[in-house]
Amino acid sequence: ESSSAGESHGGNWRQALAGGWFSYSMKVSSSEVHVLRVTYWGGDTGNREFEILADGTKIGRQSLAAQNPGEFFDVEYPIDRALIRGKEKVEIRFQALPGCTAGGAYGLRTLRPLGQKGKP
Repeated sequence: ESSSAGESHGGNWRQALAGGWFSYSMKVSSSEVHVLRVTYWGGDTGNREFEILADGTKIGRQSLAAQNPGEFFDVEYPIDRALIRGKEKVEIRFQALPGCTAGGAYGLRTLRPLGQKGKP
């Protein structure tokens, strides 16, 4: 809803304007610990504040304000094991706060954190 996509800085991005949102269906394994890794462009400015939800539960809040000008950077958001128990996929939703922009997100992956064992 109220989302757009494009290409810049050698990558593809997606964003949502004015309280809009966009989402992706992401693979998970209920027997592993997961994080969501999102890649952002470090020069994004403007009123960019948004929440990240996994199956409707908030896992993070992000503000983009030129933190790393001229380069990409990654942020990892832990996904509580209870959110993925018994599931093969979760919906990851980027929800713009009222009057704000969500993203641009240049890439996202669900990963097992380094050094973590997969089994409980």
